[in-house]
Amino acid sequence: MENEIIYYLSQRDKRGISLLYDHYSIPLYGIVRRMIPYEEVAQDVLQEVFVKIWENADKYDREKGRLFTWVSQVTRNAAIDWLRSPANRQKGFYPTDNQSIENILPNETASDISDSGLQKTIDGLENSYRQLIQLAYFKGYTQVEIAKELAMPLGTVKTRIRAAIHELRRVLKNDIVLAT
Repeated sequence: MENEIIYYLSQRDKRGISLLYDHYSIPLYGIVRRMIPYEEVAQDVLQEVFVKIWENADKYDREKGRLFTWVSQVTRNAAIDWLRSPANRQKGFYPTDNQSIENILPNETASDISDSGLQKTIDGLENSYRQLIQLAYFKGYTQVEIAKELAMPLGTVKTRIRAAIHELRRVLKNDIVLAT
């Protein structure tokens, strides 16, 4: 199905966005809702996500990862952009320098990832990798915020996040092989 979606999107065929919506709207909406607690706003952000995906479909690079990974990142970035907008920053939706993003975002992520079985896989990672994955992908921290939080140089954070993702991929690939 993913190949079909990619093909239609690359051809600028509306069937691609329709299939994408049918297969990915629910998990993408979940990403938005974990970050934005307001249903109407979350729906608007999700709609913007699908417009962005349609407009930027040519930027998807199959060599860098799966389609779902790319659309998930587009979704996460759109939610963070909404939270960071000046109007929302003034309303207190996004932290100021002396606050942590963890205090602003709803704390529903832990139960969502444990329900999917992903939590067990993440728990099996080395502690430093687990911490980076949690902060970056489940608590919505930027790399700069992680560097501040962990008192670590930004370059080190970037390198370790990349290594953590590689390790997570390796573990997940092994789990898939063992399950078949």
